[in-house]
Amino acid sequence: VLFLKCERKEEFIERIKQLDIETQAGIVSHIQEVTQNQENVFDLQWLELPDMAP
Repeated sequence: VLFLKCERKEEFIERIKQLDIETQAGIVSHIQEVTQNQENVFDLQWLELPDMAP
């Protein structure tokens, strides 16, 4: 989903369109899940915090 905001967005969309319909449907399902439930979003910025890094 992050790619939807990047400058290579069109490239990713074209690559997804080349996948079989079943795979495309799976991707759409996961994108909907993330956009409809923000609790499913993982914020990578917490990895940059020294106290939170593994």
